[in-house]
Amino acid sequence: MPSTIINEFIIALDQEIAAIKKGKGGSVVKVFNGRFLREVSGLFVYVFNLENFLAVLDDSPAEIDIRGKRYPAQVLLTQGLEVEIGVEQFCGQHIAEARLQTNLWYLLELLKKKFTELNNGTAPAISEILLSGKSAVIPGFENLVPCGNCRTVNRMTNYVSSRIPICGKCKHEIRPQYSVSTKPPN
Repeated sequence: MPSTIINEFIIALDQEIAAIKKGKGGSVVKVFNGRFLREVSGLFVYVFNLENFLAVLDDSPAEIDIRGKRYPAQVLLTQGLEVEIGVEQFCGQHIAEARLQTNLWYLLELLKKKFTELNNGTAPAISEILLSGKSAVIPGFENLVPCGNCRTVNRMTNYVSSRIPICGKCKHEIRPQYSVSTKPPN
């Protein structure tokens, strides 16, 4: 069942992605001293040095400009002032200098995809529970409940017992607090 609020999220994400793309959103970083390492799954992997640290997720899509020619690429790994980049075409054993452009809309597209799956009913049930805004006991998971007396976090399973749970540290009764929108588990 499609949700109005999720539709609004999807529209807002579309607008944000379009605005970033229109403004050429993304960071351009100079990379240098590129060395060919290996070919893996159709990607030619190069390791480059960086002038500054690169803040990008591993496996993020990118584009690399080598000697004035642009190639689709993927940031495979960043480690310190080195970055491994997979390029779809072999560009030689050594690359003196290149410009790497990462896109800032990648995470927004992933988030949009998750919202779309949720709206279409193809997302796992756990996503529906987590995004519903309601507290719930999820079968097979344990709940962490703080003690009202000493604030120690206690693990409470979904097992229903006639006994009142006791804090493992101070031995006071634990009374879980439920939101107005939910009922205690059966």
